[in-house]
Amino acid sequence: MQSTLRLTFACFVCLVCLTCGLCAGARAQAPVVADGKWIALRGHLAWLPDPGSRLSIAEVDGVDADRFVPLRGALDAGFIDHPIWLRIDFVQPGSTPRDWVLSLPSPLLAEIALYQQHADGHWVVRLAGEDHPPGADDPGRLHPAFHLVLKPGAQRLYLRLRSRTPLVTMLEVWQPQAFLSAQQRTALNEGFYFGAYGLLLLCLLAAWLLMRDQRSLWYLAYAAANALVAAITVGWLQQYWRLPGPVSDTLLGLGISLGLGIAAHTLLDLLGIAYWQPRLTRAVRQLAWALCAISAAFILAGRYALGAPIAQLSIIALVLFITIDLIWLAVRGYRADGLQVIAASLFTAGVSLRLLRNLGVVEPSAFTDHAYRIAFLMHLLVMGSALVQHYRRLYADHARVQAEVLEATRALNTSLDEAVAQRTAELQAEVGRRVALENELRRALSVERQARQQQGDFFAMVSHEFRTPLAIIDTALQQLEADSRATPAQVRNRYQQAGAAVVRMTSLMDDYLSLDRLQSDSMVIHAVTLSLPDLLKTAAAEWPRGRVALSVTLAPPTLNCDPDLLLVAVRNLLANADRHAPQTHPIELGAWVDGDGQARISVRDAGQGIPADELPRVFSKYFRGRAAQRHPGTGLGLHLVRRIAELHWGSVSVSSKMGEGACFTLSLPLAPSLHAGEVGQHGSMSTHMPHPAAAPSTHGITRQPAGA
Repeated sequence: MQSTLRLTFACFVCLVCLTCGLCAGARAQAPVVADGKWIALRGHLAWLPDPGSRLSIAEVDGVDADRFVPLRGALDAGFIDHPIWLRIDFVQPGSTPRDWVLSLPSPLLAEIALYQQHADGHWVVRLAGEDHPPGADDPGRLHPAFHLVLKPGAQRLYLRLRSRTPLVTMLEVWQPQAFLSAQQRTALNEGFYFGAYGLLLLCLLAAWLLMRDQRSLWYLAYAAANALVAAITVGWLQQYWRLPGPVSDTLLGLGISLGLGIAAHTLLDLLGIAYWQPRLTRAVRQLAWALCAISAAFILAGRYALGAPIAQLSIIALVLFITIDLIWLAVRGYRADGLQVIAASLFTAGVSLRLLRNLGVVEPSAFTDHAYRIAFLMHLLVMGSALVQHYRRLYADHARVQAEVLEATRALNTSLDEAVAQRTAELQAEVGRRVALENELRRALSVERQARQQQGDFFAMVSHEFRTPLAIIDTALQQLEADSRATPAQVRNRYQQAGAAVVRMTSLMDDYLSLDRLQSDSMVIHAVTLSLPDLLKTAAAEWPRGRVALSVTLAPPTLNCDPDLLLVAVRNLLANADRHAPQTHPIELGAWVDGDGQARISVRDAGQGIPADELPRVFSKYFRGRAAQRHPGTGLGLHLVRRIAELHWGSVSVSSKMGEGACFTLSLPLAPSLHAGEVGQHGSMSTHMPHPAAAPSTHGITRQPAGA
């Protein structure tokens, strides 16, 4: 008995020492040097409260530096009813950007907003947390994490955190491979932990079904309530059941509240206190259920910060009372199991440490996060041993033999489950690796085939289109040199043939320069507000009178765009229509505004139309249909139109029936939002808003590109 008392006293002394050590020390915020595989952001954080949720990212970035309070270690704000801002300064050594993962191992945060500033000055926000779950195609993860690309030099990030539960978390920065390894280890540990929980619950359920003993039923409810709390705390229920944040937080609070009443009913009976002190046990149980009801009422009313601490403090008081009472009974001569005293002491230490962390007294760490779970698991195992002892005393030798068989079966099942789980995980990993490799090979093969097809089309087009004008020029020059008796009209005609060939080659070269410029990542859009009817009249005036029939029903008549690029797109559509429409029928050029705020520019011809099998490919690079083979061209004109439409956040479409001609429609928003890095799948761009009088250069843009 004396050794038991000494061991219990040593447990409490260790708890006090660890608490004092975790509370001591504070240091100012220091920048994070992004070097290594893993960085814990202790001492690298500064925080700013946001009462009323009024601060924007611009206001936070502009506040005085001394308003941010440096954190001495990890974030531990306790129960707080408003969001807070965290500031993190990174220093990326080296000369190239590096990929990192910012991890917040706390699945109970309601909202996490990460703000990162781009090179052009605007802030990009990414959201995570219980109120922003991953999409249906994303399996998600237990702990929120953000992928970061840190450029060389100093840079600053902001985090906005909000929580309905205690706002407690540790921030860590990982290299991606190290993060994946850590996630795998965490998943394995969680699997072992909840595997032990599941095995214990199954055993307790089997014991109750076999013996229908009320004590087994209460102990099963006790373990199930704590398993529910543990599953929500680590985020398993939120991830696999897709529970909304308010629902999971309410379930967590109710699980803690019910755990108080069930613990009072179960532990006093299992530890023998109900037998030795029945009147005291009855009073303690009534008080526990009353506090349980009060705590649950606060939680259901949305006052989690009041309800949960009541239940947690009551649980600490209950277990502390049981520990002291067992020691007192042992001193008085009552037989008490020393393991039960140790189990109660460990549970008291673990629960107390977790509550002190939630209230902001103790700094969060791996020890404070897992001490409660380890202590409680040991507590459950020891209490299970006490229950087994009860049945041993009740059934004597028969119960003893049953317990030994059950223990052997448990060990065998655990070994088999571990072996099956390990082998299954290995097979799944191998299957996933092979599937990923096969998909990667398929993508690479598709890209290679497309590149080879485009290369073949390019060389075929170049060999044909460049050879023809060169042959014309060569023939004209030979005729000029050989025929000295040619009349001025004949000489002029040969000069015109050579000049037309030169213009054609220049047009071909302009097509390639235009394509290269429009596909460049450094493409600059010069957006101004212009009169769309005037632009369309300018484009129509380049064709003979009567060739283009212009019809504009546009309200309002202005458009925010790059006038030179839009003029190139309209010219290309008109040139394509002119090439395929008969000269007796004019080309219809029209413009109007749809009800959805889109400006529509249509070009309709009365040609023979486009075959249905060629419609999906008319905007592809180097594609020329069967009807276009009779005319010179590069197959780039309509491709450039589509690219110009994408650069203006618009689109281009075509409709056609054989024998009825074709209609190309260019759709553009009246006031597109042209921001850097938002062009879509063709790369980033930047915008330039010059004075309307400034006319950007159109060098490299063809006037009459070949169409489909």
